[in-house]
Amino acid sequence: VQNNYSYILPGAPNYGIAPGTLFIVVGTGLATPGSQAAPLQDPTKALPQTWNGSSVTVTAADGTVVHPVFYYAIPTQLGVVLPSSTPIGTGTITVSFGGQTSQPAPIKVVWSAFGFDFYNGALAAVTDNADGHLITTTKSAKPGEIIVFWGAGDGADTKNDDVDPPSHFDNLGGITALYFGSVQVPTANILYQGRSQYQGVDQI
Repeated sequence: VQNNYSYILPGAPNYGIAPGTLFIVVGTGLATPGSQAAPLQDPTKALPQTWNGSSVTVTAADGTVVHPVFYYAIPTQLGVVLPSSTPIGTGTITVSFGGQTSQPAPIKVVWSAFGFDFYNGALAAVTDNADGHLITTTKSAKPGEIIVFWGAGDGADTKNDDVDPPSHFDNLGGITALYFGSVQVPTANILYQGRSQYQGVDQI
């Protein structure tokens, strides 16, 4: 069970899945054999609680039961969004498919655990705030330019249900420090941190 972007493994420093995060479950026999990862990334539509025969259940530390919704489901990996209503603490996660339910596995739910999206596996996925163009080695950012980092794990926003596309864009407080190398970005320069137009995906 890992953040869809940071891929930090359970037990590693800073591991955890924040409520409202797009995360992955890796295993075998998780969905219909031969199914393909066709992402459900339409910012106008709700995400389903079942996909390719698979469903996911998270039982939180306090006994609360939630059902993450799907971006995709293939036999070896699921991409799902943890509801913002999930309480903090170590709970369990199960996957059901074909009339069978997996043994419970631990899931550590934390207040915030941001993971940066990557472009071509090497550069952080960053866009220009004005026109949306991708910041690359050939089209770099400039001092004073407002840029947008993409990722997941800033934390819960209970004004959104994480099933339907976000309709509230609240400035969350999960990210308390941001650095470019050794240079810290002043807090006042973080103009927004919270949901993008996609469920489970955040922007800074």
